[in-house]
Amino acid sequence: MKNKDTVKTFYSSQCLLIHLLILFLFTIPQTAFAHFHYEISLTSHLQANAQKQLDSIKMTWTYDDNVSKLMLQDDEDISDLRERLIKELGNFLYFTSLTLNDLYLETKQVTTYELQEIQQQNKTRLQLTMTLTLKEPVSLEGNNTLEIEHEDISASAIMFYETPAALSIDDRLNKNCRVDIKNKEKYEEGEPPQIVKVICLA
Repeated sequence: MKNKDTVKTFYSSQCLLIHLLILFLFTIPQTAFAHFHYEISLTSHLQANAQKQLDSIKMTWTYDDNVSKLMLQDDEDISDLRERLIKELGNFLYFTSLTLNDLYLETKQVTTYELQEIQQQNKTRLQLTMTLTLKEPVSLEGNNTLEIEHEDISASAIMFYETPAALSIDDRLNKNCRVDIKNKEKYEEGEPPQIVKVICLA
């Protein structure tokens, strides 16, 4: 596990590369990029192993319809798009950071994932599902605070949970855990718009 500040330094050093990634993915002219924003609606499930330790987080990202159209505009086969997308996101830790009591939890490369088109409110949206596995499972027994940040420092994606119910916890983990999600009144571009915590008591 690493200190949270170390992870922040890593993300900052990758800012230019993130910009290039987003440009590559969505083929947006550079002049328009600075004003381009899109939303990703999140649902996540904290998963446990047989030892009742936290070992992974299964996430579903639902892209808004505008960026979904851009990602599909070249009529690329969705399986090719899926492979390209997951590969590039892996270079940037899937825009997801987990810390337990302020110590960063390292994760593995995602190997379980799927990308599909869905219909939502009569609009076509892309939905990416993936399982992000910890390099070392951790116990949530006792007094612990798990913080989850979904952060695109290119300042393009706004990633959020619509309700606390969108983040669920495996029954085998500490039964005294609760989800606490607060919307920030103000946040800089590229910062998570929410403070997302799982607070566990002994």
